Amino acid sequence: MKTKKILIVDDEYLAIENMTRLLRKIGYKDFDSTTSSVEAIEICKDNDYALIFLDINMPIKDGLEAAKEIRTFDINTPIVFSTAYSEYALKGFEVGAIDYIMKPINIDRLKESLERVFKEPTSDINEGSKNLKILVKYHERIFMIESDNIIYVEAQLNDSIAYTSERAYFTGKRISEMENLLISNSKFIKVHRSCIVNLDKVDFFETIEQGKYCIHFKNSKNVVYTSRKGAQSIREYFHDLS
Repeated sequence: MKTKKILIVDDEYLAIENMTRLLRKIGYKDFDSTTSSVEAIEICKDNDYALIFLDINMPIKDGLEAAKEIRTFDINTPIVFSTAYSEYALKGFEVGAIDYIMKPINIDRLKESLERVFKEPTSDINEGSKNLKILVKYHERIFMIESDNIIYVEAQLNDSIAYTSERAYFTGKRISEMENLLISNSKFIKVHRSCIVNLDKVDFFETIEQGKYCIHFKNSKNVVYTSRKGAQSIREYFHDLS
């Protein structure tokens, strides 16, 4: 496996040991660790990491504060938060985290996170039909929904909304982030610069002006309008299946 140096930041030694054990089991061998978020910030200034695993509930400076400071001089290194407290989830995404793992961490969830960061499989999972679990918010509650239950995702300012047959959830992510997240599931296709559709949820396409489509869904009265490029992408998708 190509070397990808990882930084593990957690104030509990046992948590670091568990993470390193799981990473070694998957095949990763090159990583640093620290129990201090303050030290982690300084380490990041002097090192180029491929990924940072960052605990949130830490003394002196919590993981959210540390991430904000790291982002002042490093906007590119992926950050994955790990914590036992789900109420921090959306705040984590607000500071540019690519993923959020709940403790205790298991190897399958860790593999999923690594695949998301490095865009390569860590196991024999069939990525074409991958059903992701996504943290979303409805009013003041945080839910975990499966990507297969999403009908479509639509941009709203700096956030995006995931629509299911039950309700609409705020994702805490920009539409571009949701596109990168859902690309591992071949059922999703971008039909407009501000909209991603789950083709499994489509009832029928209605042709409108300039070769565009109005998309009607099963179990939803909502409709989505494609761009010309989005309509072309749909035609190409079904052509490739034939």
